[in-house]
Amino acid sequence: MRIHKWQCGAGRFQVEVVAVHTSHSICIYLGGGEKPHIGCVVLAEPRPSLSPHGGQSCTSSVINLLAHKDDIFARELAESLCLATGLVVSVSAGVHVHDASIDDIENLTSSFHELMSIVLNDLSSRP
Repeated sequence: MRIHKWQCGAGRFQVEVVAVHTSHSICIYLGGGEKPHIGCVVLAEPRPSLSPHGGQSCTSSVINLLAHKDDIFARELAESLCLATGLVVSVSAGVHVHDASIDDIENLTSSFHELMSIVLNDLSSRP
C-alpha cells in the first residue's frame, strides 16, 4: 500500500488529494476551498464497454449529501482514474468556498483540473 499527496491552487482556491493506492484499488480524499469536508462519495468500477466498438468503461455509484455539489469533481476524478488505471476507485470529496461567485467557481475548477491532470499522470504510470 502506498500513500500519495498532491495540491494545486492557492488560498481559498487550493485543492488537495490524498490517495491510498493498493494493488487492486485506489481510495482518494479530495478536499479544498475554505472548508474541506466530506460532501460526496463516488465509487467507480471498471467494466467492458457496452458500445459495439468495445473498449473499457466504468460504472459509478454516487452518494451525495443534501445540497452539496461535490459530486461534480468527485465523479470526474473517480471515473477518469478508474479508466486510466483499470482499478476500482473511491473518491470522498468536499470542496467549499462560501458565497462563491462565478469567477470563484472558475478558479476552483481550474485548480481542480490542474490537480486532476497531475494525479492521473502520477497514478496511471505506477505499477
